[in-house]
Amino acid sequence: MKWSGSAEGPGANAADLMALRLARTVGIPVPTPRILHVTDAVADPRLDPELNDLVRRSLGLNLGIDEVTDFEPYEPRHRDRVPAEHRASVYAFDLLLLNMDRIEGNPNMVMTPSGLLCWDYAAAMELRMLINRRPIEEERFYPLLRQHPFFLPGTLPQIIWPAVNDQELKSIVESVPASWLPAHDDGLWIVSRLRELFAEAQATIARRHAAVAGTAIESAEERKLRTSANRRAFEESVQRLGRRSGPSTSS
Repeated sequence: MKWSGSAEGPGANAADLMALRLARTVGIPVPTPRILHVTDAVADPRLDPELNDLVRRSLGLNLGIDEVTDFEPYEPRHRDRVPAEHRASVYAFDLLLLNMDRIEGNPNMVMTPSGLLCWDYAAAMELRMLINRRPIEEERFYPLLRQHPFFLPGTLPQIIWPAVNDQELKSIVESVPASWLPAHDDGLWIVSRLRELFAEAQATIARRHAAVAGTAIESAEERKLRTSANRRAFEESVQRLGRRSGPSTSS
């Protein structure tokens, strides 16, 4: 489960839920997302006070996934067990959503007896920007996308995904609890922007891949500084959103 009262705020859960459902629609292997209702009965005085505080901030709806058993974390040695077309599709989908949180050191993927499984799309910045309606320069995310476990040098092969129709997009956005979205948002604007995003997917993926391929790989120190800066930007964005949206989206 991902707590809606975490530092990233409920917008992270909204992005994660939409991304997981979009991924399933286009054939990316992901676990089934669930909406979980948390009551104050979960808080336990025997637990760490900070954990109980997180529970209390997250009362209500939270994001979960079906339990995954019998797996091992993805490592570079597993690469050849993943068909080339699947690797390209996972990489292209992360490019399209600007998912900066799938890197070699933290792949957010596991290997199961059935094959690869991907999760954790809370940092899908394309969706975070749609939710907050605050554009961010995508070039900021290229250094992390360059570290994607399935990055492909050279020309990216054409990705063939099933078409995502308006009804599917509407269903995906409507599945997001209203308390995870800004109070003024009825979801229609997000649907229209997702329609545009997938209509232009091939061109967007090709453009971003070319840009990412030309990005130098960061040093460990550069990565640490950039990660800290991104974390601060996330937290400031969540605080601003909470002040604008009121109590319904800040707890």
